[in-house]
Amino acid sequence: MGSINRILKPKDWRIIDSFENKNLSNDVVYKMLVGYGEDLGYYDIYDFISKDNYDNLIDDKYHIVTFPYSEIPILLFDEIGNHISMVNNLEVNQELLTNYLMSVLLLK
Repeated sequence: MGSINRILKPKDWRIIDSFENKNLSNDVVYKMLVGYGEDLGYYDIYDFISKDNYDNLIDDKYHIVTFPYSEIPILLFDEIGNHISMVNNLEVNQELLTNYLMSVLLLK
């Protein structure tokens, strides 16, 4: 039997810890419990997101697309639909992202 993964709605995410973003002053990064899975046992799925990105997500200014079974389970998009990093001041490698998305979409 294969694993079963589920990414929760952002309003159901839980803050596990918070950190100062060393790459950007005055930016707080949350470690979030964003989902769970079950295979040979139960496990939690965690991700990191900057506080202001999370606030914009909760306020419905930003949105996500989820891929529960992928190495990158959550993609974040801003108010005009541009893909942005979950953590501020981390570059998004567009070529790697495109290749990743194409491989995921081709598997469906």
